[in-house]
Amino acid sequence: LAGLWLVTFHLKETNHHRTASFALQLKGYGELGRSPPFWAYALCMAFGIGTLYAFLGGAPLVAAQLGGLSSTALGAYMGMVPAGFMLGSYIVGHTSSRHAPTRLILVGRLLTAVGLLVGLVLLASGLTHPLAFFGPCVFVGLGNGLTMPAANARILSLRPHLAGTASGLAAAVTVIGAGIVAFLAGLVVNASNAHVA
Repeated sequence: LAGLWLVTFHLKETNHHRTASFALQLKGYGELGRSPPFWAYALCMAFGIGTLYAFLGGAPLVAAQLGGLSSTALGAYMGMVPAGFMLGSYIVGHTSSRHAPTRLILVGRLLTAVGLLVGLVLLASGLTHPLAFFGPCVFVGLGNGLTMPAANARILSLRPHLAGTASGLAAAVTVIGAGIVAFLAGLVVNASNAHVA
């Protein structure tokens, strides 16, 4: 209730050039919907967050497979992934003036893929320590930390006159897409295969 009150009475509108009709807003959705770069960045964000959701859904099952992890230890290990996200976002904030957003996105996606492959190699090697699973998963957070701010910046700059519309539509695509990825992961991941899946 306090948040609703603050937003209603104290959050000022930042768009001083609002469209006159809802039809113009829908036209903006159409313009963005026909933009391949918009879809590339939005789907990149959706799959990145979807990977995070799959990790969050499967990590407790992996902890059960490993056995003997307290809820405190599980929380600490799982907290390593958001720590990676914070580090990635920090890096973007301090290097974005020197590196193109597309380079940061590419590095982020590569780090995520390499981290997950390292996890599979460690598993195939027979290592069962929790760090053999959770350590490589830090790269999911790090990769998303590099990807999300850079992809968002690119989406907002594609059509500057539609920045607000692009932001809202990209957020919707990200949440829906990540939800679909998480749902599909839930069809595959179970208590017996969680570590690999």
